[in-house]
Amino acid sequence: MGGAKGAAGGERGNYRRGTGEALHRPADAVAFPGVRESAEDQDSGRSVKPDSKSAILEAVRKHPESLRAAITGSHARQDGPDPYSDLDLLLVARDVAKVRQVRAWAPEGWKILLCAFHLTHYCTVVLDDLEKLDLAIFAAEESPANWVVHDYTIIKGDDDFEAQLARAAEVARSAKAAHRNPDVSIDNILLLMITAWKRVRRGELLSAHAFLAMAADMLICLERRSRTLEADADVLDPRRRLEKNHGELARGLQDCLFGPPGGGIQRLGEYLGARHRGSMTTGQIQTLEHLANV
Repeated sequence: MGGAKGAAGGERGNYRRGTGEALHRPADAVAFPGVRESAEDQDSGRSVKPDSKSAILEAVRKHPESLRAAITGSHARQDGPDPYSDLDLLLVARDVAKVRQVRAWAPEGWKILLCAFHLTHYCTVVLDDLEKLDLAIFAAEESPANWVVHDYTIIKGDDDFEAQLARAAEVARSAKAAHRNPDVSIDNILLLMITAWKRVRRGELLSAHAFLAMAADMLICLERRSRTLEADADVLDPRRRLEKNHGELARGLQDCLFGPPGGGIQRLGEYLGARHRGSMTTGQIQTLEHLANV
């Protein structure tokens, strides 16, 4: 899950709220070949339905052990969710064990297909038509520094909770953002590409692809450093919304990743050279030339 990212009801001003208006699929969005949606599929797996959203928010408000709560993802953004957005909730609990019993307090009549915890604090719930909810559950005594928040809307809580959410959102953008990782550099992109090339030579194509994908993610982060982040940018997952916001880069990386890794290494090198050659050292350029001729 992307982590808890803003609630309720909306009595106080200054909370960022989703409008609920669906975004259209961008013209350059990628469609997987051979996949066709039936009329039934088109209504399945989409954003959480309004009735489901209202029901879970009411259940959270009524839960006696849920002290504070917020919607924290795209449903809290100013421009609202898109047709496939999950519902992200942050729950601060007095008794974590009771709040973790999600099936016990979920709205009556819900048909839950999956309900699984991961990374200690996070629970993902999937309903029968693939509506998906991501819950981040933290104990009241735990530090808010552990919360991962983008935008937020408060469901229940006080002014102190609002201040904690605002601080967590700022930290996510300024300190936890993927493009601020100090390891992001042309040197490390080239090192990942060299490792990928060596795996190709061994015939370990799956492993090579993994290293090529890491190099591609680092390249996205490198590019982000020189651009103004969009309002809907996901600062933790560099691939999110890339097709929508940076179509040229997305298409270039798709050419690199959706094919044999040997060719992908060469195409990634061509892109890196075309975009960043002017800032590269002699050693980096020579490395790039070696990779172009393997």
